[in-house]
Amino acid sequence: MIIGINCIGIDPEYTGGINSFTTGLLDAFARIDTNHCFTIFITKDNKYFFNKYSSIKHFQITEVELPSKRFISIEWKSIKFNSAWIYKNVRNLVYNKQMRFIDNNCNILYTPTTTLFSYNSRVVNILSMHDIQQVHFPYFFSKLELLIRKITYYLSAKNVDFIQTSSNYITEDFLKYFSFLKREQLVCISEGVDIDNFKTSGKPTAVLNKYNLPDKFVFFPAQLWHHKNHITLLKALLWIKEEKRISIPLILTGAKYSSSKDVFDFIEKNKLNNVFYLGKIPFEDIIRLYQCASFLITTSLHESSCLPILEAAAAGVPIIASDISPNIEMSKNICMNLFPVKDYVALGELILKLWNDNKLISEQVKSNLVSIEKYSWNNVAKKYLTLFEKIYEN
Repeated sequence: MIIGINCIGIDPEYTGGINSFTTGLLDAFARIDTNHCFTIFITKDNKYFFNKYSSIKHFQITEVELPSKRFISIEWKSIKFNSAWIYKNVRNLVYNKQMRFIDNNCNILYTPTTTLFSYNSRVVNILSMHDIQQVHFPYFFSKLELLIRKITYYLSAKNVDFIQTSSNYITEDFLKYFSFLKREQLVCISEGVDIDNFKTSGKPTAVLNKYNLPDKFVFFPAQLWHHKNHITLLKALLWIKEEKRISIPLILTGAKYSSSKDVFDFIEKNKLNNVFYLGKIPFEDIIRLYQCASFLITTSLHESSCLPILEAAAAGVPIIASDISPNIEMSKNICMNLFPVKDYVALGELILKLWNDNKLISEQVKSNLVSIEKYSWNNVAKKYLTLFEKIYEN
């Protein structure tokens, strides 16, 4: 079987979850002993991002030549008619040649990047839509962004054969919002983590010297998006500082996006000199920061599944997380300390309670180092292969 992996939509400059998700899965497919072949569809602009797979015997890197910018601009202008029917037909027309090329070079097609490339594929399509955040938090998006998501997500769900979900919460969310979907079209497979990358026999403190960081800190690796809810964490640290006269250092990583102004304004206004923002840094340094951190903290308002929780568990770092449904679901397997998602005082109290509780921390870390094996990318990738095989045989 030739399994097509549609990576045309991957932006190599983006350092967020979709890229980590995609490369994690591809790395696992590369390691697994299988008789199947993988064709990764890419463009000339992101080809370099996938160079490391070109030497793998059961991988084929296939460049797809995109239409001219003039035709692509027509396609994007058509979305402003606010008609799924018009956009679908224009999109299919603009990308018809590319879709036929892809269909002719694989038996099934898997897309890890949220929406379908086109809506007229002739092979079975599997899609990782990840989530529908715009439905729950529309005020985090512009009117144009909402329009694009409304149409492209609807058409993708309407024209796909199967959707992979990362949690039962997302499965139910999709079934509720896309009422035309059937339950058997949704397959829940968790995200994964490359456990070996995060293992350590001690704290690699060189990274602290590199960025001039304190020895003890909490760590929140996340792009500066509104839904990551950085402000609640900053309020908790301010509350600890003002009410308890204790300074808890925080390290932030991630690119500047929609919430960056609010985040930096809050830090400056409240003189939070214990917050260190490193921006986009090499992934190797992020791994080292996990290994040095006292806690991972994630305060997200919405996720399909939280990859940093898995990474922290693999690195042997205790976890504080917001009590959103996917985190509650994951807490059945991974030990973590949950707090009410917008309650900064509760978060502050939890940080203080756990800051020096070495016994509890040790117990949670020990448990997670065992539990995380379930989430290894190799185990997760095998579930994808089982799904692909079942689909192809039927």
